[in-house]
Amino acid sequence: MGTTVKIINYDILGGPSRGRLCVAHEYACDKDDFIKVHFEVAQGYTKKDGQTDYMKVGLNHVSVLSLKHDGYSPDRFIVEGEALVLLPNEEDYRFKKYRAHYDTKGRKGTICFF
Repeated sequence: MGTTVKIINYDILGGPSRGRLCVAHEYACDKDDFIKVHFEVAQGYTKKDGQTDYMKVGLNHVSVLSLKHDGYSPDRFIVEGEALVLLPNEEDYRFKKYRAHYDTKGRKGTICFF
């Protein structure tokens, strides 16, 4: 019998530039230098008084271990790595791997954690 895993994609509402991603990838395994990158990730949305707001996913210590172009655009990437994450229904931050489809021009995309 196989195990079914539900993968949830979260929206990226902001993040690093293309240059910052490339430098973070270059120094990902360097013990002396660590380049900080941050993704603004929404775990859900709420509406109040006609305004849409979002709840953030807690995200720290993001490392960029793999960086590939997504298609033929110079601004779209598939980003893979590890991060310290606080997901909904979890009590503590945990290191998790992630995979993101990210557009550096619009600073938007999707990310999943596993």
